[in-house]
Amino acid sequence: MLKMILVAFVAAVWLPAHAQVFKCQEGGKTVFSDRPCGAGAKVIDASPATGEGDRSGYNSSSARLQRNMEYLREKEQREDAARSQRYAEEDRAKRLAEIDRKQQARRCNDIRARIDRYDAHLQERNYENTRRYYKAEKVAAEQQFERECK
Repeated sequence: MLKMILVAFVAAVWLPAHAQVFKCQEGGKTVFSDRPCGAGAKVIDASPATGEGDRSGYNSSSARLQRNMEYLREKEQREDAARSQRYAEEDRAKRLAEIDRKQQARRCNDIRARIDRYDAHLQERNYENTRRYYKAEKVAAEQQFERECK
């Protein structure tokens, strides 16, 4: 009795592992079966992978992976360089804008100082020609101030 149980167990474990698998077409669909399903049934190898065998694709896959990694590294370096250049250009533009703003403020201060000087000259001079000159200069300076500083 024990012998029969052992034989049945071995048959149950061993037979399905080495059974054939058939590939058939039924009604336009592909069907897999453990029995031939018709005249066009093809036997396919359904044995489990052992991890051994042809490794010729491995080297090409490894080389492809290396090329992809190298491409990604180079792409990242190009992007970093472009980003650094963009930051440098933005920083330069900010510095130039600040310089322009300071120069404009200096020009406006100079014009304002000229207007104040002309006012002081107008208060102390009594000669009509001198007064006309400083008054005209003051008006011109005020117009320049309006154009450039407001």
